[in-house]
Amino acid sequence: MTIDMDYNLPSFCIFRCLCRKIAIKKAYSIDDKTLLMVEDYLKCANVLAAKKEIIKNLGIINLELTFILEYLKDKGKIIDGKKGILWIYNPSKRLKLAIKDGEGIG
Repeated sequence: MTIDMDYNLPSFCIFRCLCRKIAIKKAYSIDDKTLLMVEDYLKCANVLAAKKEIIKNLGIINLELTFILEYLKDKGKIIDGKKGILWIYNPSKRLKLAIKDGEGIG
């Protein structure tokens, strides 16, 4: 069996990523209650939250937390950095309007 190497690399990477996400969803189902628990925990925390701290306080599995954090990161609700996780989502209409109508510096 020979493999043709004349494929478009970006398209191949996107396809591979989509297949991985579908496989993750099929392999591991995340409970909505757990997702809401993690969201509420991060909203109420006024400082950076470490992964170990979330696992300890909520009593959830590391793999499950990893999937939830990936989901929240994709939705633009958190920032997951080296020092911890921070909730950044703000659904305020006034904030969205201010950002839209704001002018750049310079």
